[in-house]
Amino acid sequence: MSAARLLRGAVLVVLAAVMAAPLYLLVTNAFKSQDDIVGAPFGVPAGGFTLDNIVRAATSADFNVIAAYGTTALLVAAVNVLSILITGPAAYAIARGTRRGHRLVLLVLLTGLFIPSQAIVIPVIYVLRTIGLMGTVPGLVLFQTALTIPTTVFLFTAFVQSIPRELDKAARIDGAGRMGTFWRIIFPSCGRPSRRPSCSTP
Repeated sequence: MSAARLLRGAVLVVLAAVMAAPLYLLVTNAFKSQDDIVGAPFGVPAGGFTLDNIVRAATSADFNVIAAYGTTALLVAAVNVLSILITGPAAYAIARGTRRGHRLVLLVLLTGLFIPSQAIVIPVIYVLRTIGLMGTVPGLVLFQTALTIPTTVFLFTAFVQSIPRELDKAARIDGAGRMGTFWRIIFPSCGRPSRRPSCSTP
């Protein structure tokens, strides 16, 4: 074995050890007492492992980990649903539109990707305080949803453009309106892999 391979292997082993050390500390210290964590953070406790920290984290009145993860899951679900309800029809109108104004709207929305989040903190606080949603879950949902609008509209528009316009015409012949066409035909097809050559971007 050449010296270069030995050196490369040694570097990889060192990098793996550096990356695995925090994970090892996290897992082992979660099952140690406070004295064992301070005295021997890398060692195995003499009295054995304990579940006291896990039980305390799950039942603490000051900070309940289970409730925190539940709130996070609820927040993520609410933001995703609200973002889809808002950006889906908007992206459909932009993708199927033929006027320059539709592209202009898309470009205006995409400019939001280039605005640093730090620059909008003060305006967001002012707006949420004015409408009485400062420090509330609905206010946080609205703020997070607004942050996702530029990216979501861009992705939805690309998805809709990959779907043949013939589906819209067929749905219109069957009596479906624009909203019905989007939610019943276009939206279920977004992101679904197509094996037909006709599903390319028009």
